[in-house]
Amino acid sequence: MERDYNIKLTDLKRKLKYLKKIDDGSDLFRSDIFNLETFIRRYDSNFQTPLGYVNDDFWDDVLEDVAGLNHSSKIISILQGLNLDFNPFAEYSANYTSLYLSDNDAVDLAYEFYKTDACVFYNSFLDVYDSLPNHLQFIQPNKYTDGEVINLRSTRDRYIFSPSNPDITKVTILIHEIQHAIDGLENNDFSYHFLISEVASLFMELLACDFAAKKLNVPLDGDKRKASIQSIIVNDSIYLVDKFEMLQSLNGLQVSNLDQLYAELNKKGYPNEEVDEYLKYSVSSMISYQLPLLITIELYKLYKADKIDALETLLGIVRYGNNDNIFDILQGIKLNPGSSFKEYQDDLVKKLQLKRRV
Repeated sequence: MERDYNIKLTDLKRKLKYLKKIDDGSDLFRSDIFNLETFIRRYDSNFQTPLGYVNDDFWDDVLEDVAGLNHSSKIISILQGLNLDFNPFAEYSANYTSLYLSDNDAVDLAYEFYKTDACVFYNSFLDVYDSLPNHLQFIQPNKYTDGEVINLRSTRDRYIFSPSNPDITKVTILIHEIQHAIDGLENNDFSYHFLISEVASLFMELLACDFAAKKLNVPLDGDKRKASIQSIIVNDSIYLVDKFEMLQSLNGLQVSNLDQLYAELNKKGYPNEEVDEYLKYSVSSMISYQLPLLITIELYKLYKADKIDALETLLGIVRYGNNDNIFDILQGIKLNPGSSFKEYQDDLVKKLQLKRRV
């Protein structure tokens, strides 16, 4: 059945007006109104503006980073043990096979994927699928977006924006974004647990890479997409580890303003330009993909051995996981993030015939 997919800007503005009318002053409404206003501005500019993760107040963000290290320290510790400097994907750029896929083709493939390869999530997918005609918009790809979802917790609306790429990623990214909407149905607060909010979407995209490569008869393109994901997240991980180590070097020092911060870091061998680069993004704005990738790789390995067990394990993480309990959950299910990282990465290197480089 042919369907049109179109999120009207007027509908978003009408929804914003409604939210402001019923706003009860709670954090939930403030968050939804802020997020929707941001999306309306970006949608109105055809997503030609960045999300705005660059720090506006360096000192406030330094304080946030230092205070938040208890959340990220376990993740950083795992990353430090993975020898990320030997990164074969450091400068990887995928060259995909050109394809023509209509919007309906892409959605139909997503439908089949959830029915067969992600069957545990199929019923939730159907709820999202029914709403897609006015909750999905395919957009022109650009450097400021690789797909986005806005989750309005107060009204339980999920608006999906997915790039209309002329290749396999039109399907894989669509499934990634649809999964975010499904996560919101399973756990209304899941998207706000930034340490794990990407885990189900990343996992589904890895599965979708295999599924779509086979369906579209582009055997290597799924692995190319996996390598692109690996490149982005591992490069960000190296940045985070370096920034973490820089911040750790301040332990025990009395630093109360930016001038003192620069002075102390200069003494430790960090020139101002390097400090500027490490202060450009906060830890909290960049830490959302690292643990999900490591969990995803373990679930991907489990999926190859027991599909239903892997999917049900993931569903449990989505329903019950949060920033504070995720490591307890992982310990309880005996899932060790990072343990299969090298094996997974080496397999990709072999399939794509990449050379290892420092």
